[in-house]
Amino acid sequence: MSTYDRRTTPARPDLAAAHLKGQVEAARYAEGRVARAHRGFVPLRAAPSFGAAQETQLLFGERFTVYEDKDGWAWGQIERDSYVAAGDWVSVAERFMGVPYLWGGKTHAGLDCSGLVQTALEAGGILSPRDTDMMEAQLGHAIALDAPVKRGDLIFWKGHVGIAVDSQHLLHANGFFMQVSLEPLDEVKARVQAREGLPIRSIRRL
Repeated sequence: MSTYDRRTTPARPDLAAAHLKGQVEAARYAEGRVARAHRGFVPLRAAPSFGAAQETQLLFGERFTVYEDKDGWAWGQIERDSYVAAGDWVSVAERFMGVPYLWGGKTHAGLDCSGLVQTALEAGGILSPRDTDMMEAQLGHAIALDAPVKRGDLIFWKGHVGIAVDSQHLLHANGFFMQVSLEPLDEVKARVQAREGLPIRSIRRL
């Protein structure tokens, strides 16, 4: 049988992903189906047992290709990074989910909205200014406020910035929940408008 890294290759002696047929040997192959995490995080374990070591975590909203469902356990692969690393700067930001909000912070001990964006961008090789007004002026290009947003778009209010993880969800370090949270974008828009009277000021696409 061909050698492969089990951490990044969805293959076992008895089962492998269908796209690996001809590359790795397995008793059977499966096409897989895409699922999405609906909790803050889901532990991914080395074996189908609560006593098995946690190898990584699937974060809220992340996609996971399931190749087998058996006895209440699923076996598969994280779509975003195939497990080994953060593939894009938004995935870096997603790893701060649940970190406390801290004015001026830029670490897992705490960060603010622009600290989250700057840290994630720079981890992805994109230089960024520190404060929201400078980010709004210097990063990317403006798109229409009623245009569909895409993953990686930066959404600005007066004094606040968040990251679109897809067309419907915003990741941001915020004082409402006092942490980095992933929320439906429409709920954030409505809450900020109702509580502070602030509409979205601009959307910037990198």
